[in-house]
Amino acid sequence: MLLLPGYILVKELDENVGSRPLSYVSLLLWYLIFQYCKAIVAITYKWVFVGKFREGRVAMHALGPWANSYMLQVVSHAGCAELYLGTPLYAYFLKAWGATVGSRCCFLTQWIFDYDCISIGDRVVLLNDVSVFGHTFGDDGTMEFAPTSIGSNVNCHSGAFLTRMVQVEDGVTVMQNTCVLPGEVLAEGSVW
Repeated sequence: MLLLPGYILVKELDENVGSRPLSYVSLLLWYLIFQYCKAIVAITYKWVFVGKFREGRVAMHALGPWANSYMLQVVSHAGCAELYLGTPLYAYFLKAWGATVGSRCCFLTQWIFDYDCISIGDRVVLLNDVSVFGHTFGDDGTMEFAPTSIGSNVNCHSGAFLTRMVQVEDGVTVMQNTCVLPGEVLAEGSVW
C-alpha cells in the first residue's frame, strides 16, 4: 500500500513521455521509495522490539542492548540513514527514533546511538565520524544508560567522541578527535 502512490507517479511519467531517460527517473524514484520504506521499517522495529531506553543499568544478556545493536546495523549500515545525512530529513528521523533535536541542525555523521538518551539543541553541527553515545559498558557485565546533552550553537569536528552523562553547553566547539569522557561538562563558549 505504501508503494502504490510511487508506482502511480512513475507509471504516469512513463506514459506521458515514453522516452529512455525517463526510465532512469523511474529507477531513481523506486530507489528513493525503497529507502523510505527501509527507514519506516527500522523506526517500527525500534519502537516494537527495542522500546524506549531509560536511564539506568541493563544486563548485557538482556534483549534490549542486542536488539538495539541489530537495529543500529540495519539503520546505519544498510544505507537508509546515509541517504539523509546532511539534510533536514535526518533530524526528523532522529526524532522518530526518540532523540530530542532542535531546529536548524546539520548532521554529517551516522554514529548517533541510544536515541532516547540524546538531547541536541538548536543550530548544532556534527561533522563526519562524530560519535554520540548514551551508554557505556560496566565492569559487571552491564550497559549503563544516561542522558547526553548537547546545547545550542555547538560545533563538533570530525572524529569527536561524546559518551553518556556528557553535558555540552551552548556555543562550545569540540575539536577534531576529542574524546569527552562520561560526566564531563564543557563550559559555555569553550573550545575543546
